[in-house]
This record gives sequence, structure tokens and C-alpha cells, in this order.
Amino acid sequence: MVSQLLDGRYQVIEVIETGEFGQTYLAKDTRRPGEPQCFVKHLRPGTSEPKLINTTRRLFQKEAEVLEKLGQHDQIPQLFAYFEENEEFFLVESFIAGHSLSRRKNYSFVEGTIRNFSVCTRTGSNSPRY
Repeated sequence: MVSQLLDGRYQVIEVIETGEFGQTYLAKDTRRPGEPQCFVKHLRPGTSEPKLINTTRRLFQKEAEVLEKLGQHDQIPQLFAYFEENEEFFLVESFIAGHSLSRRKNYSFVEGTIRNFSVCTRTGSNSPRY
């Protein structure tokens, strides 16, 4: 996949993560000045059944719509594009330098703290549950 050009535009530089249903790539946008880096999330449904592909397509489009709205916040990656090639789905988002939280040893603590903060924020409580 490295060096492959997706959508005639996004050149894959490196595979960042591989999961059960797809991969995440670091890529560059060959059609923008300076060829800035971006993330490309690749979803492979693992089926060619038309009904499942259509359902995946519909859910994928909804996810892109949500990401478009969320990306208006300065701490969330901006959605640049989404597209489909050969019944596989791609999201292109702005590149944010850093490390994935899931690779940190204390990720479960961080994740739990964020959940508790979220609960406190929604309920107005001042005492998080650890």
C-alpha cells in the first residue's frame, strides 16, 4: 500500500495502524501546495454482498457528516474528504502530530479519567468516580 495513490490524489507514505476492518495511513495530498501530510482511514467491509455494502456506504456517509461537524473544533482533526474505491471506503483527515493514546501504558487510566470527566460535565457533579 505504501506509495499507492488513492483517489488520484493521496499518496500513502506509511501504514500507521492495522485493524480488523482496515488500516490508517500517513499520506500526503499531492494536489495541494507543499503536499501537506494527512491521515487516511481505510475501511474494508470484508464482504461483497450488495445489501451489506449499501448499509456500509450509508453508515460511512453519516460518519463523514458527523466528522465534518466535529472537525470545526480546533482540537479535532478536520475532515478533508471521503470517497469509495472498489467497495472500500476512505476518510481523509488533517494530520495532527503526536502519539496515539492507545499506545501509552496508562491509556486505560487516561480513558477512565476522560469518561469520568465527561460524566461529571454532563451531570454537573463535582466528584468523579475513580
